[in-house]
Amino acid sequence: MIRFIMYLIIALLVLSIVIGTHKAASYTQVEEQKSQYLQVNYNEIQTYARLKVFTHFGTDQWIYFNDLVVRESNWDYLAQNPTSSAFGLGQFLDSTWYSVGYGKTSDPYIQIDAMVDYIEIMYGTPQKAISHHNRLNWY
Repeated sequence: MIRFIMYLIIALLVLSIVIGTHKAASYTQVEEQKSQYLQVNYNEIQTYARLKVFTHFGTDQWIYFNDLVVRESNWDYLAQNPTSSAFGLGQFLDSTWYSVGYGKTSDPYIQIDAMVDYIEIMYGTPQKAISHHNRLNWY
């Protein structure tokens, strides 16, 4: 009887090790898939932004729009300024969101729409927005 209990305990220990290893492998696989999804999503976000900029301002304005986003958030659509309400790709303050008819959002596609509208209303083109940014370090 004691041998049976010992074998049972050993079997349960081996089983728990196998299950634990399987869970660790599954977690790693999920993290890899998540990373791949975010990379694809990142590329889709930039593609969407290009199309918006090309349509609203022309292809020559992409370099300026991209420069603005890189300066403000480095394409991190969840970027949050620790000392203000500035958030997202364009680092809009809460008041900026509302001034162009949007609410603060973590949706990168809506953030791009809001940036394009804001730039068009305030500066006319991304090149003029960058010129303003160069002078004052904000747009």
